[in-house]
This record gives sequence, C-alpha cells and structure tokens, in this order.
Amino acid sequence: MPPRNSTTPIPQIVTSFAIVMRRARHNAGLTQAKLAAGAGISLRYVTLLEKGEYQASITVLQKVASALGQPLWEMIREAEDGFDQKSE
Repeated sequence: MPPRNSTTPIPQIVTSFAIVMRRARHNAGLTQAKLAAGAGISLRYVTLLEKGEYQASITVLQKVASALGQPLWEMIREAEDGFDQKSE
C-alpha cells in the first residue's frame, strides 16, 4: 500500500499501533535501524510505521513483533486498548 496522501484520514488503530510499536522498540533498547534489520524491512518503512503513516501487512507486522521479541497478538491488544481509551 502506498503512503497516504494528506487528504486521506489515518485510522485511529494505525496511530495506536504506531505508539505501541515505538514503545516496544524503546523498551527493547533498539534503534529504528536495528529493528529494521531484525525485521528484514527498510529503515524508511519502520519510520513510516512508527509515525502511523503506513498500514503494514500482517506478515510485516509479524516480522516486526518477532524482531521486538513480542507476540503480535499482544501488540495488537495493546493498540486496541489504546484505541478504545481514546474513543471514550
């Protein structure tokens, strides 16, 4: 999926997952470059994901979660929890 243009709204769950991903990377003590290398994706891709500007495939999200040493379901649950709290 190409990056969003400025008129396309970003779904809240994407923004929420970006926050979870960034927090997990910091907690793991990884730079964006090290996460990218561990997940087999580009540094630019990691940057876009952490900004919430790109929606990754489930396959990419699994690679990211694995590189962070976390189960993907847990990261998604955290993102959903954050999304639910912002919706209230």
